[in-house]
Amino acid sequence: MPRLFAVAALLGLAILAGCNSSSETDVVDSDGQPTPPLPQEDETDFAGRPSPTGRPNNNPVAPPISDTAMTPSPTEQGGGDLLDQLAEPPELELAQPPSQATEQLKANLSPDRLAVLLATADREMEMALTMQSDASQQERLAQAKKIADAKLQAARRLASHPDATPEQMTLGKRAELQGLSHLAQLGDLRSAELLEDLASEYVRSESDDLKVDSQLVLIGFGLERLQNGDEQAADDLVQLNRELIEITSDQNVMAIVAMAQARQWLAKLDHPAESDEVRRMILDKFGASSDPNISAMAAQYAGNVKFDAIDQLVAKAIEGQTINPTRWREAVETLLREAPDLLSVRYLCGTTLQFESGNQPELADITYEILEQRFADDASAMGQDVQLALELRDARAEKIGQPMDVPLRSIYGTVGRIEQMQGQVVLMPFWSTRFEDSLQLIPTLQKLESEFPDDVSVVGMNLDPSGDDVRGWMSKAGLELPTVALQQNADESVKVSPVARQFGMGGRPMTVILDRQGIVRKILFGDQNLRATVEALVLADAGQGNP
Repeated sequence: MPRLFAVAALLGLAILAGCNSSSETDVVDSDGQPTPPLPQEDETDFAGRPSPTGRPNNNPVAPPISDTAMTPSPTEQGGGDLLDQLAEPPELELAQPPSQATEQLKANLSPDRLAVLLATADREMEMALTMQSDASQQERLAQAKKIADAKLQAARRLASHPDATPEQMTLGKRAELQGLSHLAQLGDLRSAELLEDLASEYVRSESDDLKVDSQLVLIGFGLERLQNGDEQAADDLVQLNRELIEITSDQNVMAIVAMAQARQWLAKLDHPAESDEVRRMILDKFGASSDPNISAMAAQYAGNVKFDAIDQLVAKAIEGQTINPTRWREAVETLLREAPDLLSVRYLCGTTLQFESGNQPELADITYEILEQRFADDASAMGQDVQLALELRDARAEKIGQPMDVPLRSIYGTVGRIEQMQGQVVLMPFWSTRFEDSLQLIPTLQKLESEFPDDVSVVGMNLDPSGDDVRGWMSKAGLELPTVALQQNADESVKVSPVARQFGMGGRPMTVILDRQGIVRKILFGDQNLRATVEALVLADAGQGNP
């Protein structure tokens, strides 16, 4: 795994975007919405289907700095935007510039003023990246990088300011870690390298908060080494987690999340003893917390060891390894025997989508068979989930080999009728402005389109209600994608998109693939077998093979 990618993935954790490590920290799901520690049964996707796995989400985003004990409010200090404090020409050079900063903070800012600027920096960055505007994605990233650079300057200035209190100096050092993490997430490799050195230094600090922040960073780098195959990494990662529980409180949400991620990767990479040891640490440290939400979260994020064996099989299948069907059947039956709950059912429903798109669809058939036998007449939430999964499976099967026969209207671009799509292989991602995950595959699809410009077209199928200004959203987001929708999509009162249900959309990004005659040939989830399917259809229609 590339170094920068691992660091960026890690630093979605804690400090990492903010200094608040109390139990009030919100965990944010993959759609960017706050979610309670435990999965809610009424959460649904575009097709009205509950989350396919219900497993813990290990990519939370922490809030901005909110340490009111040491940070004056903007009102008290006159408010202010961090970028307003940039001065040109530069009046102060960085001692260790992580990137080529073109603007520098104004000189002579007081410690109180610097603290206020740090308190607003994360909100400014979030606004730069997420607010709808006419700016392109590249321009938004450039603005976010400017804010991160300015934050790093303010943090270093505060950490070494002669008039700063010890608490303010600590705030500056914590924000320095954050600033480097932001820049690493935005693509600055040098910042990632500086971050590890700084965390190794600050973990010896007298401040417990700074030590915890630094330890979380070091756990992330330990995860990177584990993923890269370092033979010593598993033992080192366990030791890093031991050190973390010695210095953190039993209210620290981000410590739970970091440890859960370590446990998960240890199990996935076949280190069961080490994974179980980290699991026990999570339960021992946080399971008896006085905060019932923390205790419940620890129980969930510690994971169920009963998932570990089946997780390994799924990971191998995703990597392209062939899984023995008998072994898979035994794993599914064992899981349902030892953990016959909604979490297990949703997990198994999620695996069926992976297998349908992969090279072993028979594993999906085995899973559906077992689920149907066990829950066919079950009126519980588990039975309802299984019934819906079977209905969506049947809907997908009915569409394969049939013309794309839904009435369409153009949302963006010139395509508005099925006939206009014929003559090329069409990749049709189903997407919505309300579900960011549905946009994940679009760059991959467009790359395939650029490789086969005469043979492949990407045309999106939008799922938003008819009253939504999807075209305006696309323009503001800089999304260049020919897009169609049903002539009359559901309105706000209808929870399920009719076209999503009609094509059996599950809880993952889905692409419908049409041949040159407008016939549905494949419905894929994720990017498994995507390239092979496209190449086969292009060659087949050119008379060089069979799809």
